[in-house]
Amino acid sequence: GDRIVCVSLVLIIIIIIFLAAVYLNAVLSTGLFLKTSCYFVLIQEPKTWTEAQSYCKQYHWDLATIQSDEDRYKIQEVAAAAKFQNRAWMGLYDGLFVWRWSYQDQNLDYSNWASLEETTSRTQRMCGLIRNTGKWHVASCEEQKPFFCYKGKIFMGLC
Repeated sequence: GDRIVCVSLVLIIIIIIFLAAVYLNAVLSTGLFLKTSCYFVLIQEPKTWTEAQSYCKQYHWDLATIQSDEDRYKIQEVAAAAKFQNRAWMGLYDGLFVWRWSYQDQNLDYSNWASLEETTSRTQRMCGLIRNTGKWHVASCEEQKPFFCYKGKIFMGLC
């Protein structure tokens, strides 16, 4: 008798928790109660691309991944707020003739290259820079530059 009641209560509690989690995920993903945009941090201390990547992974998330105009505008806002007027590393690197993102080794689906930058002849490993204007450039990964780190996707896959 008592054991059946106890097991029933435990099952009801588990079902309630599951439904609450599903509801919370649905509500949060709509952005109604939580601003779900990712954001970026500018680090002005010059580093090579690899050093910048290590720094971002240690203190933030990874080097910046820019997958939309919205992301690009956010980077430009961060640059403007810091009065930054130059180029900085983002998470883009030349992975055997295919541009890839550092974060989760993602494909390049969105781009905003400055004229002819993507076709620059490559005699060494090249990495991607973003200018304060939002245009993309390339340089040797060994050059020391400021860089943008990415902070996001921390809660339930949301930014």
